[in-house]
Amino acid sequence: MNFTGQETQKAVVSVILTSADGRILLQQRDDKPDLHYPGWWTIFGGYVEDGETPEAAIRRELMEELRIDLPVTHWRTYDCPVRSIPGEVHTRNYVFTAALDRPVESLTLSEGQGMRLFTPEEAAPLVLAFAQHLILRDYLREKCGLSIPSHDDLQGVTAIAAMFKRAEHAGRAAFLPYFPIGFPTIEESLQTIEAMAGVDVDGFEIGIPFSDPLADGAVVQEATQIALNNGVTVRKCLRAVQNLRERGVTQPMLLMGYINPILAYGVERFVADAKVAGADGLIVPDLPAEEGDELAQVCAQEGMAIVFFAAPTSNPERIAVTAKKATGFIYVVTLTGITGERSQLPPDLTDFVHRLREKTGDTPLVMGFGISKPEHARMVGELVNGFIVGSALVRARKQGHTIARDLAADLRAALDE
Repeated sequence: MNFTGQETQKAVVSVILTSADGRILLQQRDDKPDLHYPGWWTIFGGYVEDGETPEAAIRRELMEELRIDLPVTHWRTYDCPVRSIPGEVHTRNYVFTAALDRPVESLTLSEGQGMRLFTPEEAAPLVLAFAQHLILRDYLREKCGLSIPSHDDLQGVTAIAAMFKRAEHAGRAAFLPYFPIGFPTIEESLQTIEAMAGVDVDGFEIGIPFSDPLADGAVVQEATQIALNNGVTVRKCLRAVQNLRERGVTQPMLLMGYINPILAYGVERFVADAKVAGADGLIVPDLPAEEGDELAQVCAQEGMAIVFFAAPTSNPERIAVTAKKATGFIYVVTLTGITGERSQLPPDLTDFVHRLREKTGDTPLVMGFGISKPEHARMVGELVNGFIVGSALVRARKQGHTIARDLAADLRAALDE
């Protein structure tokens, strides 16, 4: 099957299966089949074989996966810019609908896989594998009448505020993984971020590699140097964010970069281009709030967030300035020093957060530096509005993007315990 400007690609088929009461059946294609695990949910389907029609393919897939033969109705066709298998750029997805005519309990999946019925309201916030949440979003809007904002509807400070509201409604903190563009390659970094998006993380800190990353520890320094060796530039990072949006990543994305590359690019042009690419805000670790007026003003004009830092060494005056100028959230540094995994977090974190709350009011606090384990996630999740994990995920990625995805899933699952 030929696509304009693309190599020949295989087509895929998907089917949205609904029960008599309107619930939607989703499949969990993950190596952790516990249905309470916020895992890798997807719509049933597969690939179209050579010489096969899409309708025949989806009926065959249903027989192979669920041992059912149902009347199916073609609903919509999507060209999905995802890489569901290595080397493929675009996939044409023929989407069908079908009504289940038997109890889900009577259906059988392969060992290690799971399935579950979701109400439309439960399905709405899910981020599904291979960008298919766009398909589900459209279905829920059209068939169920749900009002589901896309990233185009919520961007910048409003998208970040909605992220915190969603997490608060669920009774937990928000989890934002950090990952740099270009490690181990640009494409593999996108695959890793896309994989983590599929396990219901709340947002992302997207790293722009820089030659002198003062706040980063050894693991992130090594990764960003590899990215620089791969030819990663600021412009390529902006393109990467746009590519992630095209692949269906809807979570808020904040670009983490140092001030020199932003100044070299041009402050106004950088913020405007970042917004067009799909970013929601900026994190600039070497820009103190006292010196950030120019960037903050441009971000405010574009509706973008600007995040400033508060550390254990920050005096009350600096904390007050940070609280006044930060939008989106305040980045709470857990300890003095650089990023990196720690076996234990400082024992005085609770007192530190209480001191911050006295000065910062309702501004969300997001904690970073040293968080690497599910028990850390549970601990900080009770103190602040969100947390960031970087070095541990970058280290995990050395073993493959599924390992990084699984760690992200474990950290996310810890918040529900």
